[in-house]
Amino acid sequence: MAILGCSAIALAPRSDSDPVPETFSIAFRYDAGKPALDNYLSFARQAERVCSVTSGLRLVLRSVDRACVEDLLDKVVVRMDRPQLAAIHDRITGVRIDSSRSLAAR
Repeated sequence: MAILGCSAIALAPRSDSDPVPETFSIAFRYDAGKPALDNYLSFARQAERVCSVTSGLRLVLRSVDRACVEDLLDKVVVRMDRPQLAAIHDRITGVRIDSSRSLAAR
């Protein structure tokens, strides 16, 4: 599954302007042979690698990295539509995402 993301990075030192947004595509693959937690942690590592563009830069830009990771994880959990992933995401981030599968089971 490919997900389009957006990260704000500074391409060149600029004192009076906001970071320039950069878009990218990332593919997440769910491995049914592994526990849901292992898949989720793998997705989180992928998101962190893609979003970590501000190594050593200002704290405000590192918070942009964190927001990018959170946004990607929200999107992958919604798109995967797996109740176990949604539950793990809720426990780790506090963001509740209802899976259509879990809603159908109610």
